[in-house]
Amino acid sequence: MESPMNTANAAALELEAALLGAVLAHPPTALPLIDHLKGEDFLEGEGGVNAQILEDVRRTAERGEVSLPALAARFAGCEMNRYVIDCYEKSGPATGAAELGAQVAASGVQRRVFALTSRVGMAPDVLRRALEAEQARLEALDTTSTLPTPTPFVWCDPALVPMRDWLYGRHLIRRFVSCTVAPGGLGKSALLISEALAMITGKSLLGVKPRQPLKVWLFNGEDPLEEMQRRVLAACLHFRLTRKDVEGPLFLDSGRDRELTLASQDRNGLTIHRPLARHLVAEIKRRGVDVLVVDPFASSHEVNENDNMAINKVVGEWGVIAQQAGCAIELVHHTRKGGPGQTESRVEDARGATSLPAATRDTRVLNAMTKSQGEQWDIDIPRAYFRVDYGKANMSPPGRLATWRRLVSVDLENGPVGESDEVGVVEAWSPPSVFQNVTPADTLAVQQKVAAGDWRSSHQCANWVGVAVAEVLGLDLRKTSSKARIKAMIEEWLRTGALVEEERADGKRMMRMFVTVGVWLVL
Repeated sequence: MESPMNTANAAALELEAALLGAVLAHPPTALPLIDHLKGEDFLEGEGGVNAQILEDVRRTAERGEVSLPALAARFAGCEMNRYVIDCYEKSGPATGAAELGAQVAASGVQRRVFALTSRVGMAPDVLRRALEAEQARLEALDTTSTLPTPTPFVWCDPALVPMRDWLYGRHLIRRFVSCTVAPGGLGKSALLISEALAMITGKSLLGVKPRQPLKVWLFNGEDPLEEMQRRVLAACLHFRLTRKDVEGPLFLDSGRDRELTLASQDRNGLTIHRPLARHLVAEIKRRGVDVLVVDPFASSHEVNENDNMAINKVVGEWGVIAQQAGCAIELVHHTRKGGPGQTESRVEDARGATSLPAATRDTRVLNAMTKSQGEQWDIDIPRAYFRVDYGKANMSPPGRLATWRRLVSVDLENGPVGESDEVGVVEAWSPPSVFQNVTPADTLAVQQKVAAGDWRSSHQCANWVGVAVAEVLGLDLRKTSSKARIKAMIEEWLRTGALVEEERADGKRMMRMFVTVGVWLVL
């Protein structure tokens, strides 16, 4: 029997055969490759030998039975089986199945042309000319379709313009990329897990209620899957969620099991891995994923993070994926080390190139509670609290208030008492109001106390007005938290006019600032 290699389609078939040879010789590569190859993608079509081998690999891989001897025996009567193995041995293991797979994917046009022309028995030279003509036509189309041309604006009723598809608060929006920036170890991964559970359940777990339950894919490029499972389960215990709540709408993967490298950079320049991008789009659509979280962003590329142009292209590719897949994408990034005396981070403090936050639609930054804030609110462990600031919001009204979050410890009870795993879970938290438990009658009593004496503005004076406030409200000025609270109340009373400052001479005829009553409170 004449070998099917003795035709003009030899090059394409050899490429496919080498790919399958790599799969057969190294079974662990089977599943990642067959996920994005179908029988119809091969030159010979669904009924071809290569497609048969692929399907056999698929079936046996799903049962965990992929082995070269078993497949070789199954196809022993087929000349192509030996040819497949020979192709791989000639290309060499150094080539690698992934590289061969990329070459097969890149030759998609050739495969389609060959498949069409081979059905009519076209002669090799005619086939070659048809292939060249088809490639030239497609190249021309690809070039002209990307050239910009002015499109006239067409008026429509503003009321008919679709609303922006916000998925979670005013941070995640469908078809756009958002970003969270935070110092290491602050709790950003735990925050994203709590937010993911809120999104998949449609519940207001952190004070933000999604419009409807969503599907969320959490991809952590640093931590093992087992650790991610601990965090998710701890959060489920804390929020009293069950298996029914999370199985189905939540997807969880670790970069330690399968890397997600969208771009790489070497001396030849930047390479965007388009096959991976297409695969992500297809999988997001297939699973109906609404939100993809990539934590951290640095795990999704191998480019110089200080290269603004390169980072901008990587973020841009994530934007293309969000657009094509119809999902929201959250990129998580670290801040750089702060400068001398710097206690808080801004969006501009994101590590590396500034193009990352600049290229996203909404970027928020997390900041740990400061020591002085902890003292003001009488909190013993301020490092367990952090603030969420919205530093850059292209599609939201300016001035969004910051929100606070708290890390609480959850016992998984997966070991002996006192030895089981304790896992941090993020929950909603709000600072206590400075006027908590202060009634209008208390405010009037403060005004009466102030009116009855000479009280100074400066807290360094013995007759500071805060002493009067402390006496009326029964607060201990020796406590840092009480003193901070009294200062905040005085500032508010001065702002609203309940108290006013006036300059006048003291007992030594020196001009000083005093506090007196402004507008009396009427009960």
